[in-house]
Amino acid sequence: MSHTLLSRCIGCLFGVGGAFTVALALMLVPAPELTWFHWATVVFCSAMGTTMLVLGQRLPLLAYQLAPALIVVLHALFVLQLSHPVQVVAFTSLLAVAAAVGTLMFLPVAASVYLVMVVASITLIVVKQPGAGPSEWVLLVGLCALTASLVATMASAREAAELDVLTGLVNRRGLTRRLEELRAAAPRRQQLLTLALVDLDHFKVINDTQGHLAGDQALRAVASSWAGHLGAGPLLGRWGGDEFALVLRGDEAVAEEVVGRLRALLHGGLSCTAGLAVLRPDESVAELLDRADAALYAAKRTQRSTTRRWTAEVPTAKTLMAALRAGQIQVHHQPVVEVATGVVLGSEALARWPQAGVLMPPGAWLPLAEASGMMSELGRYVAERACRDAVTWPLSPGQMPLSVAVNACAAELVETDYATYLLQMLARVGLEPRRLVVEVVEQALAEESAVVLGNIATLRQAGVRIAIDDFGTGMSSLRRLTRLPVDIVKVDRCFTSEIDSADGQFPVLEAILGLASDLRLAVVVEGVESREQALWLDRHGCREAQGFLWSAAVPGSRFAALVSSDPASPGAVHGRLQM
Repeated sequence: MSHTLLSRCIGCLFGVGGAFTVALALMLVPAPELTWFHWATVVFCSAMGTTMLVLGQRLPLLAYQLAPALIVVLHALFVLQLSHPVQVVAFTSLLAVAAAVGTLMFLPVAASVYLVMVVASITLIVVKQPGAGPSEWVLLVGLCALTASLVATMASAREAAELDVLTGLVNRRGLTRRLEELRAAAPRRQQLLTLALVDLDHFKVINDTQGHLAGDQALRAVASSWAGHLGAGPLLGRWGGDEFALVLRGDEAVAEEVVGRLRALLHGGLSCTAGLAVLRPDESVAELLDRADAALYAAKRTQRSTTRRWTAEVPTAKTLMAALRAGQIQVHHQPVVEVATGVVLGSEALARWPQAGVLMPPGAWLPLAEASGMMSELGRYVAERACRDAVTWPLSPGQMPLSVAVNACAAELVETDYATYLLQMLARVGLEPRRLVVEVVEQALAEESAVVLGNIATLRQAGVRIAIDDFGTGMSSLRRLTRLPVDIVKVDRCFTSEIDSADGQFPVLEAILGLASDLRLAVVVEGVESREQALWLDRHGCREAQGFLWSAAVPGSRFAALVSSDPASPGAVHGRLQM
């Protein structure tokens, strides 16, 4: 048991036990029979309990380890001063509490010695008590043994609940508890604590290609190798999946060196990426974990098989959530234009997070939002902001009202109330459903979930259009494309980038455009950056596109000016964007 928990348990045992003994003595023992020794024992135990609770870890660990033995001795002497059998049995039965505490706090060998002391004290009390015999001894010893066994079983169950079954390491629950204890002890010991979250790179490939049994064997091998190398000093645990956590005493340089040694122990093509964070004064365990997790994701995003220290520039889930709740996440719009004329037909709404006056790249924080379970809240926030922007956009003469496209992730689509929320939001902001496009990635449609398909069907029935985003980059299925309720195919920029001349032949892109035409689906091609690409698309019947050739994503106010019918508006000629 930890120093912190020992101080609390022993302090409460002395303090509360002393108060309870006083109450029991006043009820069972006539006042004249209470000697000065009884009162001195109770006062001493209560004072000791209070001292231990106040001083806590400032007292040496040995003091808390010897305290239970002192309790047994003092209690035995207390009972030996009593004369009535009922009093003796009642007060001796309290040793069951001491037996339970000793079983909980001591290692098996020490706990056995402690229980022998309890049994010896009961034996001495029974022998010294006139009229007491084997039945009283069996009753009292059996009560202590039963209590100790129950506590030992519960303690073992709690310990088992904090162990990872696969690797035998401490699991997330156990790691969090130990971190809390280490955090509480760190200021007193004036020690630096560093947390490293270590993720095995591309571990999913092993599960997918070799099977989950091979993946489990690999995890056990890694855990055994790392635990054997680290020894008893650092705390190593399995955080979940293919991610491990390592807690070390020392700064980031020490942790980085240890993680480097662990990385060198990997074999079979395995590598690992790590994020480090040093515990700051008055910081909670949740905040420490948040920073280490952010450092890990930053390392995975930039360069795997490296170790990244957390710095103030690395966003955390906490700061992202605070920005989202404070309305600091901005919604920008990239125009979707008619290729032949440059007329703006609508926009794609994109989330942007400004920090220190600079827009942070989406790849720097969207994976963090996804890993932290914020994508659903973020998606709803962006959708409402985008629709409120769309309501204010001017209408070009003779043109249809501009559409606005929002991205829907899998986490949103599996929510049973997603379609209901969107339709209620559209009614609240005053935007016609036919002006909204919901973009869905292929992976979200792959399982053809009843909830996902139900949401899509409800939206389409109300007039909302559905687009398959980044078409051609996922597990594309022509059969799925013919059966799913979609209206638009958005072709990924990787196909557009291959167009290097207006006269070239690009059969894959031509096939996609032809397929969409045969299926009567609208097409929007992403990533158009050159005039040659736009000319090629126009010659091959592609009506709509978006890309830097016309405009990057801009704030809502600038987008409104971009599509203004005022000829003086920057970049706009009566709602047309120039190539």
